[in-house]
Amino acid sequence: FLLSGILSSDYVDINSDGITDDDAGEAIKFNYTRYATDYRWRMPFDQNKANYHEGLLATVEDDKANYIYGAKELWYMHSIESKTFVAQFILEDRDDALGILGENGGKDANQKQQRLKEIILYSKADLIKNGTGAIPIKTVHFRYDYELCPGVLNQVDTELGKLTLKEVYFTYGNNVRGRLTGYKFTY
Repeated sequence: FLLSGILSSDYVDINSDGITDDDAGEAIKFNYTRYATDYRWRMPFDQNKANYHEGLLATVEDDKANYIYGAKELWYMHSIESKTFVAQFILEDRDDALGILGENGGKDANQKQQRLKEIILYSKADLIKNGTGAIPIKTVHFRYDYELCPGVLNQVDTELGKLTLKEVYFTYGNNVRGRLTGYKFTY
């Protein structure tokens, strides 16, 4: 359910071409990128393993095991646009949440998910005029580590744990002093 847009009650699509700047009224457009078409997952993650269910203790003949396996597309939002602003979502590879080789499990280091590194808000006019030289109005920065649940198997380095959000801070324009007053999280 990828939300593609939000329309105001007075919105009119002038040229029947979707949400564009020439339309009347207000609209917000959500833009996505398909990152993977066949990201494979499995529970349990281990190769050639299954979850064991011993059934009734009186007999071994009702013992069972199972695993769950699937493949999915991964879509990530890369921007949100209005008539006056553009918010860009900057992503980077995660070191955990790796995909698997196939239905029998096993780590596939080439199948990675993404994490949100930054959200950068620009004036649309400045972004159109200056491109990559545009000055952001506001940037939201996310800082992570992998301290929780050390030793998970679907990790680049099994000494590490699961992705853990440690801090969120804001900077404005070219001023980076917001780094000193972030929101820090402990677990």
